[in-house]
Amino acid sequence: MRKLVWVFVLLFFSSFLLGALLGYHLEKPESRVSCLGVVGDALELTPEELPPYPESEKESSGEEVSYQIRPGDNLYKILHQFGVSKQLIVEWKKRAKPIYNLSLVHPGQGFWLRYDAQGDLYQFELEVGEGKSLLITRQEESWQAEMTRQEKELPSPSYSFYQGKVKDNFYLAGREAGMSPGLIMELVDIFATQIDFSLQIRKGDSFSILTEKREKNQEKVLVAEIEAGGRWHRAYYFEDEKGGGYYDEKGNSLRGFYLIKPVPGARITSGYTYRRYHPILHCWRPHLAVDYAAPLGTPVRATADGVVVYAGRYGSYGNYIAIRHNSVYSTTYGHLHKIARGIRKGVRVRQGQVIGYVGKTGLATGPHLCYRVIKNGRSINPLKFKGEKGGRVKDYQRFVQDKEMLEARLGEFKQTALAQKNLPSLSTSLAIGH
Repeated sequence: MRKLVWVFVLLFFSSFLLGALLGYHLEKPESRVSCLGVVGDALELTPEELPPYPESEKESSGEEVSYQIRPGDNLYKILHQFGVSKQLIVEWKKRAKPIYNLSLVHPGQGFWLRYDAQGDLYQFELEVGEGKSLLITRQEESWQAEMTRQEKELPSPSYSFYQGKVKDNFYLAGREAGMSPGLIMELVDIFATQIDFSLQIRKGDSFSILTEKREKNQEKVLVAEIEAGGRWHRAYYFEDEKGGGYYDEKGNSLRGFYLIKPVPGARITSGYTYRRYHPILHCWRPHLAVDYAAPLGTPVRATADGVVVYAGRYGSYGNYIAIRHNSVYSTTYGHLHKIARGIRKGVRVRQGQVIGYVGKTGLATGPHLCYRVIKNGRSINPLKFKGEKGGRVKDYQRFVQDKEMLEARLGEFKQTALAQKNLPSLSTSLAIGH
């Protein structure tokens, strides 16, 4: 019995030692080969650390990989994703500088990476337009750049174009134009701080949308033009080092939204709270607003652009104004002495415009403004509202290049649709933006 135990122990340790030796051999650096056919240690990152390829990966040696620059792409990041080291990219930029600036690539340009029979990268080709290409070729231990005349055909991106005219509301117009519900809601989200789709879209308003089919057949809005009450709003998709986003034609983020103070210089007499003793009703109740005390007749300003949805007497609030700014935010102004001339339901107001005057109408013990901010139907604390970060695009020069390319592409689809007389008369459904 004891002999059998010793035999079992010897077999166990022999198997363990054999497995360890085999594992060490497989993990040796010289046997680790990346998916580009380059020894892992020759790359700045190991194969496990490399980001996924944006398109297709090279499957065997002696082949080439092609890619077409998309709006918002960064050439250096794309090349690095294909396994080109940062040091090599810097070397290529240096070699190409006398004849072409690699920092000026734009959407629509194509490039090719070519590999020899051993799987080593030996050439980079960039399409620069007018039938010309930049070639950067490895020659022994250095790289040389030259401009050649060659034309390559890259697979065209898959675009979708939607165009229509509103008869009822935006949702049905989009559906009849062929847009999916998800795409319609994405547009509502893109323009959330610019357009109130339930109030500003009118019969006769038009729209033109260009999207690109991406992975898993998902559509990405590239450029959108939507008319709201006779005023055009535009969105352009652009990516920088911090990610992608939508901007207007001047390069301002469509996410920007902020509020100014309704009564400059006024002091706060009552803050936002769920439990406040009412001085007139003599009971504890929520006060989901901020009270600004000021002399009778002090001007009250609209805190952001928007559409007046109510102007008149409103119960305990006395003279009262409600403004809807977009699909997300609204503000209200209560106890006004009087409402400014021309302010009525349906009127569009601008940020800073005088809409009324401080008063004490309704249930009020003295002249003050009861100011409320509403987000998605719920009151929020005006004093803690920091706004939504917007700002201007960082790389404005590259944004302009991308914007012009997108406008040209959209114009081509418009001309084609007009030539084919394929502009359907559309109607829309459902109030969007509540």
